[in-house]
Amino acid sequence: MSRLEIQLLGGFDAKLTARPVQKFESQKARALLGYLALNRDQPVHRDHLAGLLWPERPNEVARRNLRQALYSIRNSLGDDGDRFTTFEAEQDRVRLHPDLDCRIDVEEFQSRVRDGLSGGPDPHHLTEAARLYKGDLFAGFFLRDCVEFEEWLITHQEQIREEALQTFRMLIKIYLARGEHRFGIQYAKRLLAIDPLSEETHRQLMRLYLLAGRRNRALAQYEQLLNLLQTELGVDPVDTTTQLYRSILLDSGGDTEAALTEETTPPIIPMVGRSSHLELLQETWTSVLEGKGRLTVVTGESGAGKSRLVKSFVDGASTRRDTAVLRGRAYAAAPLVPLGAVGEAVRAVFTDFLADEPESLSQLTVDALADLSLICPELLSVASSAMGLQVDSSRAVSDRIPESFLRLLDIVLHPTQSETRPVIFLLEDIQWADAATLDLVRFLAENLDGRPIWILATGREIDAVATHFGGTRNNRNIKSITVGRLQQVEVREIAKALVDLSSASGLADFLWQASQGLPLAIAELVNLLWDERVLVQLSPGRWSLSSDPAAANPPADIVELIQRRFSRLPNSARRLMSLAAILGHQFDVEVLTAAADEHLAVVETAVELSLERWLIRQFPRSWSQSEPERDIVLWARGARRGFFEFSHRAIRASILDRINPLRKRLMHGEAARALAKHHAVDPEAVAEELAFHFLAAGEAAAARPWLELAAERAERAGAITIARRYREDAEAARACVDGGSGKQGRKVVALRREQPPQK
Repeated sequence: MSRLEIQLLGGFDAKLTARPVQKFESQKARALLGYLALNRDQPVHRDHLAGLLWPERPNEVARRNLRQALYSIRNSLGDDGDRFTTFEAEQDRVRLHPDLDCRIDVEEFQSRVRDGLSGGPDPHHLTEAARLYKGDLFAGFFLRDCVEFEEWLITHQEQIREEALQTFRMLIKIYLARGEHRFGIQYAKRLLAIDPLSEETHRQLMRLYLLAGRRNRALAQYEQLLNLLQTELGVDPVDTTTQLYRSILLDSGGDTEAALTEETTPPIIPMVGRSSHLELLQETWTSVLEGKGRLTVVTGESGAGKSRLVKSFVDGASTRRDTAVLRGRAYAAAPLVPLGAVGEAVRAVFTDFLADEPESLSQLTVDALADLSLICPELLSVASSAMGLQVDSSRAVSDRIPESFLRLLDIVLHPTQSETRPVIFLLEDIQWADAATLDLVRFLAENLDGRPIWILATGREIDAVATHFGGTRNNRNIKSITVGRLQQVEVREIAKALVDLSSASGLADFLWQASQGLPLAIAELVNLLWDERVLVQLSPGRWSLSSDPAAANPPADIVELIQRRFSRLPNSARRLMSLAAILGHQFDVEVLTAAADEHLAVVETAVELSLERWLIRQFPRSWSQSEPERDIVLWARGARRGFFEFSHRAIRASILDRINPLRKRLMHGEAARALAKHHAVDPEAVAEELAFHFLAAGEAAAARPWLELAAERAERAGAITIARRYREDAEAARACVDGGSGKQGRKVVALRREQPPQK
């Protein structure tokens, strides 16, 4: 069935079944179609339409012109009155046919704004609204001697423009609170493109630049505002803005070098084709809020966009309502940490949600604290400092960890006697989870009734997990959602959101042929076009193609594509990001600096360049509206400090694949010594990491004590398979030290550490 698409924001465009419609006989025919599209719910009187568009003509002539315009539209759209009918016409009234499959961008934009602002802000809907807003209603449109139409147009332009301003203001607020300053910067710049004299927005952009580590751009933004206000209004910025400028200037030591250098980053790629998945997530979330706990596993191939889908939904859910979001990730290979993903969640509870509620800890028994300390050793010091308790870790029982963890979640659920705070346990890459973690997840899934707890997991496949769950596979609390590749029409949506209409078709064809609908490949291709300056920014939120995208000649393999983008970094940045990949999926800039034995300024430059190219991103260690104190302090000093993670595990894997084996071995040694130094007060907290890095470095003597400690901790946590692995590696390391195995022993150890454990 034919589908009519009408774009009115940023200009006029019409497509029928994805093909441009260009045979309208006049500008007034376009205006008529647009007007009827915006009033599609009710018939419009013919005399009103005739007077609106032909006010200078006698009534009969105007009515005849209206009939001719309607005929012209039908003819342009191929209306045959059978398969495709454009209008429902009566003697005195006319409207778009109610059965016409018609998509109107204004209608969709306003719906997204309503959904995004009603009942609390929802960043997903607001982001979609921002994507749809390409400019004023009928931008650049002019009809001579049509005063009434012009008045109608101005009124609706102002209404829609205000909705856009609300959208961008709320997105800036959300991303500022989330600590995702680079997204906030892009939306602040789009807001200024609509309302350039908004001094409040200029101040927000200055703060965002400062928090993103771009002091010079923050100073330049003030100079831009000063010149604009003096030129347009003959006034200076208000004292609040000037004081902010002076504080930034003093903080930078008066260094304004290159302050006027503009920065650009690749465009934000919209998430399309996931409406049905989001609806399923929303249905599940509604059930959870009603006290019906659920386990949902979102599956799909690597690069299908599982994590982005889940994060987008969780962002919206936790923004609309106070929600405890606990995150953890399982890993394919070493360092093997028993119940590591659960330990990350426990750590988030105590460092974030219960940090200001030490009295809540009293609801946990001493035995429960001891049990949880098996997977989060920091709890022993927390119990001592916050409660004055000396917890005897020898009382811990590994079999009780699931019950103790559930008890901890119950405390998070009820911060006060009268309040309930739902919990989302976000578990990424569940296919790599160890057996103990899957046992714990199964236990939770069987005990969710009556609790608003949602275990939301992502993974490549469900079969292994379902097999582990055995009889619980058909449990009504357990559901799966499969995320596939995008369809060609959805790739076209991405292209239309990125570039002007004249370039969209060519970009869409290029992206589809080179990616076959894999979202990760699409993102990397867009970034490559930006790297190669094929994709250039015209203005905030608007991009164009400078040449044929096929000229970029992208490799067909996603690994080669990522490596090609990575190779464009300077040598120093490539070396440092390679070392960051050795450290792990997440890394701390302090540890990276120590491992590299490099000046902080060089490390910061490498991090900045990698951020700019979306190779890495800031990693808030919690999902709350306020980051942990250390991150706040570090990010205020610049976005190049603190914790980061690679934007996708495929990016880290591609970087690791480039490293020469001998160089990789040396880098593992650098990483091990930097970690030991960074955790000098309590090196046992990173025993598994030290064991892994020393072993991969071929330093068997240094690895052995950490391997033995890791084995002991795994045994106490009930992770028998992991414990056995560590014991065997410790024995191989001992053989190396004793000289019994020589080089062969070191080789066996190195090979074993590259393999994930068998469940």
